[in-house]
Amino acid sequence: MSTGPTLATTDDAELSDAWANAWASAGRATAIQAASEIADRLRASRATVSTAESCTGGLLSAILTEVPGSSVYFLGGVVSYANEVKERLLGVKTATLIAHGAVSAACVIEMACGVRERLGTTFGVAVSGIAGPAGGTVEKPVGTVHFAVASKAGCLTEKHLFPGNREQIRGAAVLAALRLLRQSIESQAESQAESQAESQADSQADSMESR
Repeated sequence: MSTGPTLATTDDAELSDAWANAWASAGRATAIQAASEIADRLRASRATVSTAESCTGGLLSAILTEVPGSSVYFLGGVVSYANEVKERLLGVKTATLIAHGAVSAACVIEMACGVRERLGTTFGVAVSGIAGPAGGTVEKPVGTVHFAVASKAGCLTEKHLFPGNREQIRGAAVLAALRLLRQSIESQAESQAESQAESQADSQADSMESR
């Protein structure tokens, strides 16, 4: 499995708190609005998306498909709670799980790349974390969530530590995943626009030289 370059990583406490507060105050409505804005961008670029979820248990997929007509760009998802499912359906390596664990940047990168490759989508989004109330450790406390969005350009990753209860952590994780997906979509659109502009400039230069 080729993961490509990891484009960026962030661990922003203020941002993590913001997503938790947003879910607590407005819940699904905020997420559905974000999904609707993503839908516009996916349609405009004729792009598609798939999901690989662990701690969110399909909530990200549910929010993405709240938007009417989402079947145009949302091809499907895998809820991979068990490590066996991560390995068998998404191609996560056993060595990755042993060395880093399921809640890690390495794991979500392989999850995102795996679901993107298997479903043939433009983007693959992965989420894996500890929603609680149990399961946390000193190194990975409850609220720790890793994210990855895979595209042809590589993999964009984030890690957050969300406050709150299980529902708030899962909701905040969905909002963070949507923001990261939007960031990846916009980054790819900008790169394509720059490439087209360079190609047009080269064509014009060649045309001038041939006159």
